Amino acid sequence: MRQSIAAILTAALLLTVLCSGCSAVRGPEITTTTTTTVPSTAPVAEPKEEEPQTEIDPLYKEIIEKYRAAAEDKLSESELLEQDLSPMLTLCYDDDPLESIGWLVTDLDGNSSNELVLGSILGEESALHLLFAVYTIYGGQRKEIFVSQYRDRLYSCTGRMFLETGSGGAANSLWMKFGLDGTGFAFIDGVYTDGFDDGEVRWYRATSDTATADEGISISEVEAMDLVEQMEASTTGLSLVPLSEYKA
Repeated sequence: MRQSIAAILTAALLLTVLCSGCSAVRGPEITTTTTTTVPSTAPVAEPKEEEPQTEIDPLYKEIIEKYRAAAEDKLSESELLEQDLSPMLTLCYDDDPLESIGWLVTDLDGNSSNELVLGSILGEESALHLLFAVYTIYGGQRKEIFVSQYRDRLYSCTGRMFLETGSGGAANSLWMKFGLDGTGFAFIDGVYTDGFDDGEVRWYRATSDTATADEGISISEVEAMDLVEQMEASTTGLSLVPLSEYKA
């Protein structure tokens, strides 16, 4: 039985942590949620204009302050992992981290409840439009929707959507487009590879967030790369507020 891409990415992440000298990594606040399936033709709500936040939920303040302190101290990848923060933060250390890393509290899915996103404003080219983490509040508790890792990254896209890119090697890579459904990600579209066939990588169009050969539709590499280019071209920056401007 073939392993799913999620299992491979998890194994790759564990190897990264062990090699970095991190002695222990706590589990996330909750497991990420990608259970709701939305057809690729589903209408997407028009983005709302971001408004300055006068009131920030204390549950979000706690996370913003953790990222601000980590950026100010330029914590190492292993130290970031120990605090359940994205190790990708280090991509923004060359410039002033408090100016290069930003946050935004806004309603991303139009359900009158704000989400929190943290991402890059400046940094290495690979950090363009990169989101370090996305959180929501549900039932009075903060829930982690996504935290980017080196082999599993999240980018902001037009229409308040997200692009996840992951890789466990040439034969196991994915590009998944998501929206939000209030409590987690809602699948929209995706492309992925799942192993080799006679020395050639097999490409699939995703029909759900499950990236396995049994779940997808077999397509050619040309078709796959066209879809990948479209998804990558849709990435865009959010109006993030620099951590330097955060007031506790």
